[in-house]
Amino acid sequence: MYIPPKPPLNVVVKIAAGGKGRREIEDNIRGYTAIREDGIGYVLPLIIEECNKGEFAAVVMEDLGDSFYDTALKHETPVELYKDLILAFRDLCIVTLKLDDESRRMLNEVKSNIKSKYEGVLKRRGFVDDRDVKLVDGLDTNALSPHYSAFGCYDFTPEDVFLRERNIKYPDPKSRVRGCPIISLAAFAGVSRDSYNLPGAREGYATMESFAVNEVGPIIGITEDHASALFNLGRAMQLSISSVYRVDKDMERAKEFGRMSIEHLEKASKFEAIERMRKEVRRS
Repeated sequence: MYIPPKPPLNVVVKIAAGGKGRREIEDNIRGYTAIREDGIGYVLPLIIEECNKGEFAAVVMEDLGDSFYDTALKHETPVELYKDLILAFRDLCIVTLKLDDESRRMLNEVKSNIKSKYEGVLKRRGFVDDRDVKLVDGLDTNALSPHYSAFGCYDFTPEDVFLRERNIKYPDPKSRVRGCPIISLAAFAGVSRDSYNLPGAREGYATMESFAVNEVGPIIGITEDHASALFNLGRAMQLSISSVYRVDKDMERAKEFGRMSIEHLEKASKFEAIERMRKEVRRS
């Protein structure tokens, strides 16, 4: 039996009987479990009820109010929000750090995601060509993958992230919340600056990129050059998605994002090629 919380707690109710809506809620519930197992349950809002059986799936949770996106639009010093975000993100990385193959899995998915966007839409529109698709195909994710993983997901974006008392709140996770954290930071920084042009996002982008390269890189056991390559790879993926999204809405912007995606992919590929040669020399 569900007993609603006493006022003044506002709640959000998600409920679906089937289709995409139910699959999304089921994904959320699996994400809640994964987050709790990683020891970072504090990033979740108060989950009052979760149900996935019978004819429907549902979640009742605390309403967190304004997202990072909404807060940035009206904050007097929005650059400070990015500083608060990276402080909280550092703690997430340290708490969830683990030696496993989750970063490799995530990078394989990133590569597949970029390729699908290039082949599926951007090539047909003339934004990329066969050389760019081959560049994706030739990317060796084994050479790029850190041995450690931490908190990391694809949809870590300003509208999905909330800051409460300088802590990150993440109410709408997918089933996998572990991977390469630098990919998440690259997506957040890129969407904030290039897609949304949020207040303070230019300075925020520089802050997040520096944090990813100089602080998160060492946490997951890689060099600054390696971390920079991963940041570029994350940007290549995010820009390919943003390009596809704008194809039928803003062709010039979509074309620009496609070009930028290729530039970031080339930067990531240069480091990957060097690393691959170094490994081959060590084996010889």
